[in-house]
Amino acid sequence: MGKAILEELEENAQLEQEETLQKAVEEVLLKQMVIDNRVLQCEIITQRE
Repeated sequence: MGKAILEELEENAQLEQEETLQKAVEEVLLKQMVIDNRVLQCEIITQRE
């Protein structure tokens, strides 16, 4: 019984780590999109001048 509980805790910890990693990846990708957008805006402004 103790082994089953330990396995379940390990599985839950693994799922939590995967969710945390996924959120971190999404946040990094979102920040990169914002940066890319700002760079493109600057390039457009420069080309208009």
